[in-house]
Amino acid sequence: MIAAAQFGIMGTTGNVAQAADKSLAQKPYMGWSSYSMQVYDGAGNWTSAESIKKQSDAMREKLQAHGYEYINIDAGWNGDEDEYGRPIPSSVLYPNGFQEVIDYVHNNGQKIGIYLIPGLSITAYNKNLEVY
Repeated sequence: MIAAAQFGIMGTTGNVAQAADKSLAQKPYMGWSSYSMQVYDGAGNWTSAESIKKQSDAMREKLQAHGYEYINIDAGWNGDEDEYGRPIPSSVLYPNGFQEVIDYVHNNGQKIGIYLIPGLSITAYNKNLEVY
């Protein structure tokens, strides 16, 4: 079977996938990410509620009319984990809660993205938490 597939003598069944257009994307990534700034200034400085609101306002005032719509919060937004090992937003960075920042961004007519590190954190593993 493998040899037959290598020589292209197997029949096709179903739909045939089409190659992607090799031209450039129609438009660039249309948003802001805290990670772009963290590499220069360190985590935490660009993920605070105050900073994210400023970025959201700047986008609304200067870029949104041109199609920009995404505010993405990358590494450094969480403070601890709950009893199941899920990240909890930092109460230091978000003194009025994370939902307040999410609502602020949405009220500016933007979409918000929140990055998570995949898998089980070392803290959850070391605490032997019941993970869900």
